[in-house]
Amino acid sequence: MFLPEASASGLDKLAREAKADEIFIALLKRFISQGRNVGDKRNSPNYAPTMFAKEAEAKSIKMRKSEFEAAMQRLFKDNKIYAEPYGRADRGSTRIVLR
Repeated sequence: MFLPEASASGLDKLAREAKADEIFIALLKRFISQGRNVGDKRNSPNYAPTMFAKEAEAKSIKMRKSEFEAAMQRLFKDNKIYAEPYGRADRGSTRIVLR
């Protein structure tokens, strides 16, 4: 029998979003300290949400790529992160960094 999935209440959704933001920032800090660049371009091999969804912290609580995409958008909107150019200027490469 197929039953509809129980939707999260408003408070549960807000808590999950806050957790996604928190993990996004923590993973970004770790990647930066390791010299691993992540970006905001969806088709890039170093797309932050894709990279972060593969990490143990995300897997342990079943955090999906789509949740990291939403977290990244919230963090950009709140000016907590930004895309910084790096590398050769003619390539147009950017990486996500903290403000």
